[in-house]
Amino acid sequence: MEKALAQATLEKPNVLLIDLAPPTDTAINCIRQLRARFPKTEALALIPSPEPQLVTRLVEAGAGGCLVKPVTAAELVEAIVDLHDYGAVVSGEVARVVIGALRKRGVSRCCLGKLSGREHEILEQLSHGFQSKEIASHCAISVQTVNSHLARIYKKLNVHSRAAAVAKFLAP
Repeated sequence: MEKALAQATLEKPNVLLIDLAPPTDTAINCIRQLRARFPKTEALALIPSPEPQLVTRLVEAGAGGCLVKPVTAAELVEAIVDLHDYGAVVSGEVARVVIGALRKRGVSRCCLGKLSGREHEILEQLSHGFQSKEIASHCAISVQTVNSHLARIYKKLNVHSRAAAVAKFLAP
């Protein structure tokens, strides 16, 4: 990483090409540090597979582009030019995976929007680890009413347990 930082300091490139085979925290940190030192320099990452978590981490670190290997020379040149000119580039594979992940997240958020104010309040209490009796006391309702709300929450979120409901509630 220090060698890459030193080289970038000397050459001040417009686009950095970073091969993440395999993806490591060190490589992602290198992108973060390079972008912090050289904000006008774009970073293009070559990745072995289009995993949404990896792409998210790369973009958060400052990468402006991701391509899935193998990449032809023509594709690489086109991506470098596009990244330099437009500030972002992704391969079709990456775009499909990221859009799919965002759609899933949107569906999850959409389901939460179906909850009433009271159901949302109960789910929030549940996410803090409170039991039905504690939630009932906090909301000034009976345990039976809490359980009725939980049944409706499960149905609206299409889950079958407290853990699954909380997982959907806490999902990014």
